[in-house]
Amino acid sequence: YKLFQDTALADHCAIVTSYVPAAGKVSKEDTDQPTSLTTPRQKSLHDNLSEDEQLAINVEDAVRYNARDGWKDHQLKERAVERALKKELEGTDYDLAKIMTIVKANEDG
Repeated sequence: YKLFQDTALADHCAIVTSYVPAAGKVSKEDTDQPTSLTTPRQKSLHDNLSEDEQLAINVEDAVRYNARDGWKDHQLKERAVERALKKELEGTDYDLAKIMTIVKANEDG
């Protein structure tokens, strides 16, 4: 029984140590994102809004506060979100349709 325990422990340690180097790797993409961006949608918006952190957060907030259940499948509910985004993007050169596509592609909030 003791021999089995030693062998099992050695096998377990070999498996764990083989995964440790990979666990320490952090992709460049992860390090370029501000820590205030907590959702995948915010990160995607940040990447597509010239890395404007505050605008990404504001757009996310506009979606969160204006999106009703089932908004992607309902034309009037989608327009409400679109109006809120238009207001946030006012004074910028960003394409509203492109930002809507990004927002719709990312479900989180």
